Amino acid sequence: MGRVGIPCTVLDSDGEQVELLRKIGFKVHYGDATRLELLHAAGAGHAKLAVLTLASVEKSLKIVRLLQRHFPQVRILVRVRGRLEAYELLDAGVEDVYRETLDASLEMAVAGMRHLGVPGHSAVRAARQFRRHDEGAVRRMAAVRHDRAAYLSEARQSVKVLEEVLRSDAEREGLDDGWSEGSEK
Repeated sequence: MGRVGIPCTVLDSDGEQVELLRKIGFKVHYGDATRLELLHAAGAGHAKLAVLTLASVEKSLKIVRLLQRHFPQVRILVRVRGRLEAYELLDAGVEDVYRETLDASLEMAVAGMRHLGVPGHSAVRAARQFRRHDEGAVRRMAAVRHDRAAYLSEARQSVKVLEEVLRSDAEREGLDDGWSEGSEK
């Protein structure tokens, strides 16, 4: 059972990690998740969700293809490093792609803005605006990434729109509810 009452099975090829997770109380299968037999043994036939957090986008793609072909009921969430890996997973039909570099970059951007004196609510709101815009831009750019001229055009347009969105939001700053990290009321 997972930590919030949801059944959870972990697949891992690191023996030490498997042993540790079993001691903690997780149901764990040792082996290579790109093997169909292991997915069957782990219960993928009854699974609703698969969360892939591999470092290798190639292995993630192999698992995605196996899941799509043999277990179409499974919703697939994949963590990737950055934009280029996200393109590959989007091309493979994965809707739920999470870029670790985006999250870290946004956290750093908020911290940087705060260090420069930007109020917490403004920094967080700008990061949220950027995330919403960038998620759409990644999907649009994935579709044209093999056409250099179209890709560059989409990238330029995306930057232009983002600048307009952030500028417009900054102009509406006075309409905010006044929340700011560390502020006292």
